[in-house]
Amino acid sequence: REYIPSQREMSVQTSDTYAYAFQLLVCFAAERLKTTPSALAIKQLDATLVLAFLEHLETNRGNCARTRNSRLAAIKTFFRFLEYRLPSCLEQASRIRAIPVKKTDEIIIGYLNRDEIQALLDAPDPGCRYGLRDRAMLHLAFVGGLRVSELIGLNVGTVDSFQGGERDVILYGFTRSNPDGRVGFLDELRRANVAFTRARQQLVLVGDMQTLTQARDDRFRDLACSLRAYLAEHGDIRQYREVRERLARLEAREAARER
Repeated sequence: REYIPSQREMSVQTSDTYAYAFQLLVCFAAERLKTTPSALAIKQLDATLVLAFLEHLETNRGNCARTRNSRLAAIKTFFRFLEYRLPSCLEQASRIRAIPVKKTDEIIIGYLNRDEIQALLDAPDPGCRYGLRDRAMLHLAFVGGLRVSELIGLNVGTVDSFQGGERDVILYGFTRSNPDGRVGFLDELRRANVAFTRARQQLVLVGDMQTLTQARDDRFRDLACSLRAYLAEHGDIRQYREVRERLARLEAREAARER
């Protein structure tokens, strides 16, 4: 859990995948050797057992060659880690790392065109709570180009849900547009500070500039005006229509590539 993300710079999802691969390997080895997982020794996980495990994945579990290669990559990474910490297993590690991967067909990734995307976004029923939820998730995934793992990893909720934790990207939505300049709890500037200062790489702010810069609260109004001036010089301010038009141009470009 520490070696893979810090030294190998792999993602949390890869770490979880590798952990699951070892869970499968340990359970298979314990059953094959008629022992308990806690009684297994490193020397028992030899190349012969690893090959038998890989065959078990394809034969008994019905995994494809791509999944088999993924499990093998996890095992090789583990023995690469051991090479520098347990010299007695050098020969064992070299044999396991010499196990070849299986050839797989390259999958040509297809893309949905504009009409297909729109049909997908319109599929959820906006008349019920779950339909609104699904529609919002699909819109966010499409506009942000998010993978499922990135979508479910987002921090969704009020500013208080951040609890001071940092994130690579923070998407922050202000209060709804209104003619009265109401900003709700955002007039407590400490809460806004939590969101504004916790993004490591990028902070995306979504809101109505007119509502924010005409807020009833003097301190928040000053903050909004200063924020607008700062973004105009150092950041990027986009209008809603501009964002929609840019997305449309990107979609048209992708469609042209497909043709």
